[in-house]
Amino acid sequence: MRIRLTLAAAAVLAAATTAAVVVAEPGTASAAEPLARTVWLCKPGLTDNLCGQALDGTQDRAPHYPNGRAVNLDASTMSADDRPVGVEPFAPGGPKPVDCFYVYPTVDALPNPLVQAGNIPPERREEGTAVTLAQVARFTHRCRVFAPSYRQIPLAGLLGGVTGPDRERAALDVRTAFEDYWAHDNVDPATGERRGVVLLGHSQGTFVLTDLIKAKFDGPTPERDKLISAYLLGGSVQVPVSAGDQDNPGASFRTLRPCASTTERGCLVGYSAFAVEQGQSPGTMFAGNLAPGVKSLCVNPAALLAGAPADATTPIDPYLPTRTLLKGNPFAHAGPLSLILTGVPVPDLKTGFAHYPGDGRGGCRFTGDETANRSWMQVDASPKVAPPQSGATSFGLHVGDYNLLAGDLDRLLGAQVAAWRG
Repeated sequence: MRIRLTLAAAAVLAAATTAAVVVAEPGTASAAEPLARTVWLCKPGLTDNLCGQALDGTQDRAPHYPNGRAVNLDASTMSADDRPVGVEPFAPGGPKPVDCFYVYPTVDALPNPLVQAGNIPPERREEGTAVTLAQVARFTHRCRVFAPSYRQIPLAGLLGGVTGPDRERAALDVRTAFEDYWAHDNVDPATGERRGVVLLGHSQGTFVLTDLIKAKFDGPTPERDKLISAYLLGGSVQVPVSAGDQDNPGASFRTLRPCASTTERGCLVGYSAFAVEQGQSPGTMFAGNLAPGVKSLCVNPAALLAGAPADATTPIDPYLPTRTLLKGNPFAHAGPLSLILTGVPVPDLKTGFAHYPGDGRGGCRFTGDETANRSWMQVDASPKVAPPQSGATSFGLHVGDYNLLAGDLDRLLGAQVAAWRG
């Protein structure tokens, strides 16, 4: 999958982040009405759980689309000349010791006033299913996955400008879903103890998770006590430039800090991926700071795993989704995500993923000063994984944030779960 966008798709993805940054801050009065019930894409034990997990996290059926079409999570190992040379079977494993709560990025193309207003639960759509499978379905061998559907700001709304209630509605749906999970699913039925939880988001999903974290985790709360880590990708999360600047008002959180090791609890993992040419830096979109003294979060999971310095350049481990996973065809190469992935080639393989071991290196980069800066994950890989971009590129490798380092994120999650269990 070559992460390359057409100009139109680039504008859509860029707006998806910019608009969400500038809408009203959490706490703004909202006319949004809570949904009558939570609509889950993934919830262990649910009859139509698309992730296929039983109540204890074991796999009791194949992951599938809302119409019942099963998908596989196996990966084809790709050679240097882009040929499949082997298959890596996905092993879901037994009961899972922790939970993952995931919020997907922007996938709704057009607004639908009938479902945005009132409290009508949204239908589960294939766009949300497809991106969930592509980004986090392989984490089901580490954790029980909970993924709610929510009334998000659609692409057309992001391009045309958004208002506070639009973000408040999305944040309300996700907060209500988490409260549902916390009240009914977080207590382990076997032990009666509360379970550790990892928060996962991308793009708009990261923005609404940021709101949730401020409300539930950014302080000495019962929820914070069970937070293993938060994976907040592609969302301009702001952290202090100086580690000693704990009280900077421009930071997204008061008490949560970037992960410095694989054993640290309640910390942040995140980045926005770019492939800019040497000597250049990205535009402000995703990579720029939003206030003096802060910068966009960048934590390299591969560097954490290697015990290397935070700014070290390390090999990365891409797992890219295929046409099989996305239900693609010659006319819609990425199935329900074809609009979002306009201009992005998707491998035509029988497995759900294409694994490119050793193809690429990545590292966190920082340019500028405390007043104005850029902070990003620089990815240097073959053109089939991440083609070079000019310094004027503002959206970077946004659609590939999760998949470009999927193997690294998976292993980091495994290490953090192991450390949590002691």
